[in-house]
Amino acid sequence: MPICWWKTSCYLPTFIATKAKPEIPFIYRVHDLPNPDKLADFALFAAELGFKFRMDKPDQIVDSFNKLALATKENPLLKLLEPLAIRTMAKAIYTTDNIGHYGLGFEYYTHFTSPIRRYSDVLVHRGLFRNLTEIYREDKEKLEQKARHISDQEKKAAESERESNKYFQTLYISKYIGQEFTGVISGIIEKGIFVELVESKVEGLVTFDSMGDMFTVPASRMKAKSRLSGEEFSMGQNIKVKIIAADPDTRRTDMELVVKE
Repeated sequence: MPICWWKTSCYLPTFIATKAKPEIPFIYRVHDLPNPDKLADFALFAAELGFKFRMDKPDQIVDSFNKLALATKENPLLKLLEPLAIRTMAKAIYTTDNIGHYGLGFEYYTHFTSPIRRYSDVLVHRGLFRNLTEIYREDKEKLEQKARHISDQEKKAAESERESNKYFQTLYISKYIGQEFTGVISGIIEKGIFVELVESKVEGLVTFDSMGDMFTVPASRMKAKSRLSGEEFSMGQNIKVKIIAADPDTRRTDMELVVKE
């Protein structure tokens, strides 16, 4: 087991998990393996940038991510891979079925203390207190329902934060209709490319229709290639765009391609 910087958060669940058999139902913070399909697409894109991402075995995946983190310090181009690497990862959740925490490399991990007093911390505190002097087994199914609830609430909170950010970003950029900005391609769909402005982080859509062209988008969505000219757009590519429209109510910003940089 790697060094645990949050000692209570990994020693405590180890204590509970190994204290008695059958298991003592407990809430763990788990993180599954990366999505294999997303990881394969990511590895292909990384190869195009000159980085060999090995993924034959789980330990090779971890080693490749560590080497990538070091390589980005020497090769700025590889920084384009950082946000894409995050997208290959599974989301951490709360559950009574412990599968370990892949991201941290811990076999047992939970949330025990927090300045914001998460409800998950409270449930963990209660479970620990009841098992300090005796063996206490809470109904696992009911505990799992609580774990799913707090995972769902965590997701809702993240979505609310994201929507709030989009609203105020759209409100901000609505003052700059017709102006040009430098951005980075942050996403590709069949309809067009998403561009995140470098300075403000406002994200908008440049449709393929606005370019007067038709593009082919592979399943990986790492690139888009013109069917007419053969021109390509890639994730992380710098381009210049013009703000065409911005509606805070729909949180949508429309952009138009000016020139590739």
